[in-house]
Amino acid sequence: MPDNSLNIALQRIEAATKNQSSELRLSFLDLTELPESITQLTQLQSLDLGDNQLTELPKSIGNLTQLRSLNLTRNQITKLPGSIIQLKQLQVLYLGGNQLTQIPEKIGQLSELHTLFLWGNQFTKLPESITQLKKLQNYHLANSQITELPLSMIKMTKLEKLYLQFNPKLGLPAELLGDENEITRDTKSSNHIPLEILEFYFRVRENGSPLNEAKLILVGRGAVGKTSLVNRLVYGKFNPGESKTPGIKIDKWEIKLDGSEKVSLNVWDFGGQEIMHATHQFFLTERSLYLLVLNGREGAEDSDAEYWLKLIDSFGGKSPVIIVLNKISEHNFDLNRGALLQKYPNIRDFVKTDCEDEIGIEELSSVIKRETNALDELRVGFPSEWFAVKDRLSNMKENYLSFQEYRKICKKNKVSKGQHQEMLAKYLNQLGIVLNFKDDPRLRDTHVLNPHWVTGGIYKLLNSPFLVERKGEIRLSEVSEVLPEEDYPSEMHRFIFDLMKKFYLCFSFPEDENHYLIPELLS
Repeated sequence: MPDNSLNIALQRIEAATKNQSSELRLSFLDLTELPESITQLTQLQSLDLGDNQLTELPKSIGNLTQLRSLNLTRNQITKLPGSIIQLKQLQVLYLGGNQLTQIPEKIGQLSELHTLFLWGNQFTKLPESITQLKKLQNYHLANSQITELPLSMIKMTKLEKLYLQFNPKLGLPAELLGDENEITRDTKSSNHIPLEILEFYFRVRENGSPLNEAKLILVGRGAVGKTSLVNRLVYGKFNPGESKTPGIKIDKWEIKLDGSEKVSLNVWDFGGQEIMHATHQFFLTERSLYLLVLNGREGAEDSDAEYWLKLIDSFGGKSPVIIVLNKISEHNFDLNRGALLQKYPNIRDFVKTDCEDEIGIEELSSVIKRETNALDELRVGFPSEWFAVKDRLSNMKENYLSFQEYRKICKKNKVSKGQHQEMLAKYLNQLGIVLNFKDDPRLRDTHVLNPHWVTGGIYKLLNSPFLVERKGEIRLSEVSEVLPEEDYPSEMHRFIFDLMKKFYLCFSFPEDENHYLIPELLS
């Protein structure tokens, strides 16, 4: 401990003793141990020792029997002394950001505690005695190593805030736990009710199982070999005369992680024609795994990589990206890997492949499995009734469902809470099973969509000779000239254009909202 820090601490303790202070602040002093004289301040009600280098507390800390608030945030404490249970008046205890490997069973004797922060520690289990804290209202366990919650927590009915974010082994959906920003701010209220979180957790434990499903998205320009890669990876086949993908193709790839754990990947292969690139935005979701496929045929690989990485960054968030340098037997090339990694830290690997010669296919498969295994949401717990809804919509014959129709399907399968229905819809969107845009007021009313119906309609518009001749201009009354009424009834035409407007694929003329322009088709 630096002499200067110790001197400051001793001076503040001496002043507090002299003035009979009820508060003492010794934070940010790099203290490695507490001066013994601090335990003589038996009148203290608030003690702030945050942001130091303390590894332990002296047993004599139990002498401070009048303490109401004790802050030990961001130290190096590995163990709490048993004497801490003598602080019977303690109401607020901050222990976040330490190295605690266990919480003492006797902590349940601190019966006045209403706020307990334990985030960012190393313990994996919580003592059952925690549930004896009948007055506990604010319980912060985010970013820990917890593997399970004690069943008795369901009895903690006084809880107003419960933070469990970033504990992946609990298998709780991020949407259920709330905005991660709530971790670092003292929110006055939250829509994420602790009792609902706990009920969901224990229901999954009783009759649920891990999702074990994810979305693998291939992006890249036309003729780079995306479809050939899918055929090699999923089916072990190669067709030298493979035709271009006209829209989207979705394959199911069953893989095994660590030799035994079965995982399903929904593999999305997009058509690479340039006019279709803007439509990719509908399907580029967060919490997915991306394969960016490039080849060296045109000699602009680095700028091509930038183009797609920016698109992924905009819509895929922090999703991991594997860059595939394909067709290397034809054009052996490389990228400025260092510059790309510095700019896009979500790049996980670069793999050189050639489908015809089977170069790098096994390596690519191994990298995909490695990155799939690391996906945060892969093992989120789904109650059995959520699986029932997912299976129903995975095989949906309808082109679209209204919000109310989706709710009816959920209720029929015992997913009755509105919040859970919306969470499930978001997961199904991220998995690529359906599309939904419930957060957009223009699209809220019909928000559960068959992906093929969406792309089919928009691709027909973008490739329509009628629209090409009109240089992208069309009126709502003319849409039936392009889209078949059987699949795209007139009452859905405005919805399709509203969807295109959301992603800036078209615009309304200011003087007439029924008159649209598709800029991609301008001369």
